Amino acid sequence: MTDKNTKQKLIYIKRYADILDEDISMNIYTIVRKSPHQSALRDSQCDQGIYLNVSELDEELIDNIYSMIKRRVDSIILK
Repeated sequence: MTDKNTKQKLIYIKRYADILDEDISMNIYTIVRKSPHQSALRDSQCDQGIYLNVSELDEELIDNIYSMIKRRVDSIILK
């Protein structure tokens, strides 16, 4: 099995983003906020959640988010 390229990871993240639980969402928020040069992720007028344009992140962050979502998907499939 070959590793996915960045575009494939972005598609995977978009496809499975709705199955994230609160813990994984908070982990993603934390790693993105701790990265240098990131602006606020939450629109101050929006109380519906946090929206993140993942395609604007660097490759390392995309890899981390992809790994978290992949583990979540794999754990649901194995249940």
